[in-house]
Amino acid sequence: MNLKPILSYFVSATSLITCLVLATSISTTAFADETMQNGQSLEIPVSSKSAITQYDLNLASTKELASIKGIGIKKAQAIVAYRELHGEFESVEQVTKVKGLGNKLLQKLTPYIIVNPKQNK
Repeated sequence: MNLKPILSYFVSATSLITCLVLATSISTTAFADETMQNGQSLEIPVSSKSAITQYDLNLASTKELASIKGIGIKKAQAIVAYRELHGEFESVEQVTKVKGLGNKLLQKLTPYIIVNPKQNK
């Protein structure tokens, strides 16, 4: 009995299924919806497994800001306190006026924070 044709068909079918599975899992959903549903965060799916959440410095809560790597609870509280004392942030760069937040940290935070000034008025 000659198994070559059967094995060849099986290998071809397996390869095709493997390719389809890989193509489906690798495909990206790279899109950005610029309209924010709740005005606080913006989901930007980069791939099917990761997404970046951006928080508006003028709207985000202490808890939301603290969830950003590099901020923590103390810095988040300082950001909210600064906002309450001085009013809305006019730009992302203005966050460096908050004690403990410098240009080096700002560079790391830039993908995660945004400012939409006077959005709520």
